Amino acid sequence: MRDLTIKQDSEKRKLEYLPDIGILADIAQVFEAGAEKGYKRDSWQDVEPERYKAAFLRHLIEWWADEDSVDEETGLEHFQLMLCNAYMLWWLRKNASG
Repeated sequence: MRDLTIKQDSEKRKLEYLPDIGILADIAQVFEAGAEKGYKRDSWQDVEPERYKAAFLRHLIEWWADEDSVDEETGLEHFQLMLCNAYMLWWLRKNASG
């Protein structure tokens, strides 16, 4: 039997090593913008990865031209949108069936 007086967290991710977890809030803001447009919470998971790759590259090009550039449609920074596209691609890659 485990000793419940000792916290068993040695195998857990050490999120305190992340220099800024606020970046997760920036990604969440992109998902919130999608929800405001009427997209369902998990509908992004049904989109083919090629569309996220293309969006990633479009936002990269805009950011590369101007690091402070903002997307006209959402009002969010292109870098923030690029980061979210990378997140979605990573999630789809890790959770691909087959």
